[in-house]
Amino acid sequence: MGGAAADTDRLCPATHEAREGQGDCGGAAVAHLRLLCLERLGQGRLCVPLEQVTPSDRIQYYSDGTAHELNRYQFVAWHMDFTDRRGKSPYPAPPPRVGRQKVCVDVGVGRRTQKAHTPRKREADGITVLSCFDGAAGGLLALRRAGFTVKQYWRVEVDRWCNLVAATLVEAKDCAVMDIKQVWGDEVGPDWPVWAEVDLFMMGWPCQDLSRANIYGKGLLGPRSSLFFHGARLWEKVRVANPDAVLFGECVARWNRRGHYKFASDTVLKVQPVVVCSGGHSYCRRERAYWLSWKVGTLTKCRADAADILDEGRHPVDKHGHRVTKLATLMVHRSSWNTKNPVWDATLGEYDDLRIHEAERAMEMPEGHTAMGVGGMVIPPEERFKMVGNAFNVRTVASLLSEGRQQITARAQMNHRGQTRQQP
Repeated sequence: MGGAAADTDRLCPATHEAREGQGDCGGAAVAHLRLLCLERLGQGRLCVPLEQVTPSDRIQYYSDGTAHELNRYQFVAWHMDFTDRRGKSPYPAPPPRVGRQKVCVDVGVGRRTQKAHTPRKREADGITVLSCFDGAAGGLLALRRAGFTVKQYWRVEVDRWCNLVAATLVEAKDCAVMDIKQVWGDEVGPDWPVWAEVDLFMMGWPCQDLSRANIYGKGLLGPRSSLFFHGARLWEKVRVANPDAVLFGECVARWNRRGHYKFASDTVLKVQPVVVCSGGHSYCRRERAYWLSWKVGTLTKCRADAADILDEGRHPVDKHGHRVTKLATLMVHRSSWNTKNPVWDATLGEYDDLRIHEAERAMEMPEGHTAMGVGGMVIPPEERFKMVGNAFNVRTVASLLSEGRQQITARAQMNHRGQTRQQP
C-alpha cells in the first residue's frame, strides 16, 4: 500500500492501529482502512480513495470548479468513491446537493457539516393557475394582458368547443377529468396540477339561475348555478394545500331573490365582492361582481366608443334606436332584448345584429380567437357567440389582476410547497 497507507497513518492514528492488527492484506485491507479512517473522522457516507489524498497541497476545490487555499488541518478529497472493491456501496447515497459546496474533510477538528443552500425565492418561471368554468380561456388572455408570466394554466371545462379553442394556447392544459363534479382536489399525475403549487384559483360559475333577469330562477339551488358549491369545494382544497393561493371569482352582480348573495360571500367564499361595470373603460356594459383576495382601487376610466370597433358605416344604438357609445351587455343568445339588432348599418339602411368579430372586439378578445380550434377545426358561428357571451371582459379582468399582480407574484415566488430539491 506504500505511501497512501503512510499518509493515512499520519492523518488518523486509529487507521494505523487497525492496520497493525490486520497486516498488509492487499485491497481488502485498503477498503477496511478507508472505513475506519472515515469513521474516525465522523464521515458516515463517503469513501475517499487513499491513493488520491494529498495532504501537502494547500488548495481546496469546490464543486463548481473554483479553488481556495487550505490550512494545515485539512486535506482534499479529489474523488468521492461510493463503492468498495467489489463495486457495491456499503452506505446509502448522500442527499442531493444544491448550490456551492466544499468537497473537503477536516482533520484534527470535528468535520464541518456541508450545508446545501436553497434559495428563498422560487425561480421566476411564472405562476400556476387553476381555472374552473374556464370557457374559451378568457382568464389566460387577461393574465397575458396584465403582464403575468404564466407557467401552467390548468382548465376545468366541459364544453367541447371551448376546449378545442383553448387547446390552441401554449400555456393551457386540460385536466384529466373536465367535469368539476368529479374533481376532488387530491389527484396526482401528469394530467393534473400539483395542488400545492397552484398560485391563483379562478372561477366564473354559471349565473343563469342567479341572474335577476331570471325571476323564476332557483338561485344557488338551480341545476346550473349550484355548480358554485363544487367550485368552492375545490377552492378549499387548493387553499389547504397552499395557504398562499389567491382567489378570483366572477358572477353577475344583480341576483334574484333566491340567489342567497350574502350566503355565498360571507359563509362560503368568506370574501366580500367588488362590483365593477365594464362600461367605464371598455366598449360594452357588463356589470359583474368579483370576489378577490386582494384590495382593488379605482379603475382608470377611458372614453371608449363602440363605433371604433364596428365595421365601417355601423354604429351602436339602444332598443329605441338612439345612437349610443356603449354596446349593451353581450348575452349567450342573440335573441335577447338587449342584443337584438343593436347596430345601425348605414350601408344596408337597417338595423343589424352584432357580427362575431365585432363581439370579440367588444369583449377585448383577439379578433378570430374563437374562429379556429386545434387541428384546424372550424367553430360554428352559434358556438362562437356562446363563447363570447359567457367569457370575461378581458380588459376589466386584466385591470383587476394588475391591482393584485405584486401580491400574486410575490406569493408565487415564496411558494416552495410541492417542490423537490434538485441536483445542480
